Amino acid sequence: MTIRIDLGHLFPGLLVFLIGVGFFLIWVVIAFFSFFLFFIPGLHGIFYFGLDLLAASLVLMAGGILMIIASTSGWTRGGDRYWWEGRSLGLAARDRLTGGQRAGELFALLVSFLILLFFIENQVGNTGFFTSRFGPIEELAFYGSWLVGALVNVAKAAVGRKNAVRPIVAFQSAVQALAAFWLLLVFPFSFAHLTALLPQVVRPAFFWVSDPIGWLAILLVGLASVGTFFYNSVVYFTIRAGLENRETAFETQAGLGRL
Repeated sequence: MTIRIDLGHLFPGLLVFLIGVGFFLIWVVIAFFSFFLFFIPGLHGIFYFGLDLLAASLVLMAGGILMIIASTSGWTRGGDRYWWEGRSLGLAARDRLTGGQRAGELFALLVSFLILLFFIENQVGNTGFFTSRFGPIEELAFYGSWLVGALVNVAKAAVGRKNAVRPIVAFQSAVQALAAFWLLLVFPFSFAHLTALLPQVVRPAFFWVSDPIGWLAILLVGLASVGTFFYNSVVYFTIRAGLENRETAFETQAGLGRL
């Protein structure tokens, strides 16, 4: 495999990527300070500016990487086979879920349902965890993202194929990201009351739970959901190509066997 690089297209892509990296590093600094400033009235704008900067950095880095890839050629193996086909064939070979993995999806659904009941009890019992800002839209974001996740667990257990449900998994990630960022925007929680339903004897162990910690946890969920959305989207098409190649290879072998 011989890779050829067009420097005239490589440097602009590298420049765009480095600008995106610079924006990302600036966002890291802003995120650190906004973590403390978000709860000060009048300084919420720093947090939203940080989110815009993060989005811009991710777009620039992704665009730079695509420009760098476009500046190269010769990504073939054996003259007629792209390098990623071997990877897609390997992933396709492990596409089926085992019986234990399918049972694990149902167990994960049960655990998530018990956690959901905990939060429902907090809301019904008015423990103070959900504040007055937890309105219908926030309920839809909070409970709706759980419902989509439950559907994904059921789909995985029922279908038994990883790639067949990846579009749903990507949709779940998109829903979770939107829900997380909306809940950050409104922040209708008081994490000091999260332990209200726990036995009195174990509450001191959660002394560290606070609004800043909850804010950070929701932020990490949102960022992780964005990453998993792009990952599952790319892997879905990669494995689908591998599955199609496997089917073509089987059909070819079957045809040769009949000759």
